[in-house]
Amino acid sequence: MPPAVHRRPRIPSLAEKRYDGGMKHLPIVLLLLFGAGNAQAQQFDLPLIGRTGLNIYSAMTYYEVEDGFFTDGISKTRNRLVRIDLQRGTVAEHFEVHRFLGAVEERMLVSTVDRDHILQQLLIDPFSLAANRAPKWEVSLDWALLLSPDGSLYSAGLSSSGTYTPFRFDAQGRRQAWLDVEGVPTSISSDNLHLLIQSPETGEVFVWSTDEESVRARLRSSDTTGQVRFLTNGVFLLPPQYAGQESWRLYDVEGQQVAELRFRITGAEPLFFWFTSDLRRAVVCVRGAVNPETAVVKTEAFRRWLQREGHLFVATRGVLNDSRVRVRAYPTLSAQTLGHLDAGEQVEVLERSGRRQRIGEMNAYWYRVRNEEGLAGWSYGHFIDLQ
Repeated sequence: MPPAVHRRPRIPSLAEKRYDGGMKHLPIVLLLLFGAGNAQAQQFDLPLIGRTGLNIYSAMTYYEVEDGFFTDGISKTRNRLVRIDLQRGTVAEHFEVHRFLGAVEERMLVSTVDRDHILQQLLIDPFSLAANRAPKWEVSLDWALLLSPDGSLYSAGLSSSGTYTPFRFDAQGRRQAWLDVEGVPTSISSDNLHLLIQSPETGEVFVWSTDEESVRARLRSSDTTGQVRFLTNGVFLLPPQYAGQESWRLYDVEGQQVAELRFRITGAEPLFFWFTSDLRRAVVCVRGAVNPETAVVKTEAFRRWLQREGHLFVATRGVLNDSRVRVRAYPTLSAQTLGHLDAGEQVEVLERSGRRQRIGEMNAYWYRVRNEEGLAGWSYGHFIDLQ
């Protein structure tokens, strides 16, 4: 039987520790990125599929469909809903929008301005492009929307002091919980454990623990707000800090730099990447003669490197080494128990959490598993032998 475990106590947030004079007690990793890292950069040549004059530099988010990305972009003078083809690198333009805000229940959320100059929100079907009015949430959305794996929605609100603060709310918008950090949410890991938050005022990037409800790491940055995103559950990518630099940097959820990278695209200088969920292709914002432009590249070589370095988990099989092992909805001790697995039972191991968790004398990842009866969820890795 797995030993009884309890949820770890909440770690004080940055605001609670702000005036603590002892830096060794501060639960935040503060990294000064300017000039950091002396290791030789790993270099990747990314074959170019296609390039267009579409400007997506100010786009805050996107929605991935089969062989394409929906977002908003400016091709000439108007901001429109666009679909970027990942096979050919071409762009299909649709109707004019004010902003692409994200996705809810497999529909895209956009804001538009009607003839009376009134801002409204619409939900768009990605296949038919049919539009419906968005729900009347009881919260104000001043920023893009993130949908977490547990169904929660994250966005940010502009305070009376002029600063952005992130918050979480449910689909009905009746419960709004403000996070104890300033900035806007830009990306959430698929294991639902970590949220990336960036301050539009300072550029700082915060790694927010959704389980402990506190900042796990803080990094200085000068990147465009909204473009710092998770590559996998465990790592995210930051662009170069200064014009003329070539090195990108890969960080883990503890705020530790794990690699320095260089990306080469023929005839293009990348500004930020939006990778597909399988990491085989990417939409890239590149520097243009006048305005930033859009390109699509192949990233298979980068994907293979992430796998070799252990940053990308590849699905495998496993066998349980103990009985009554809990299967939880998400990889936390507070998540709902969906069922149990017994010793000797074989499972598909589909995904790995972004970090290890120490429980008593154990220290292991969580794995998303599925057994032959279809029971699926997250189990603690100490009780699973990978095959």
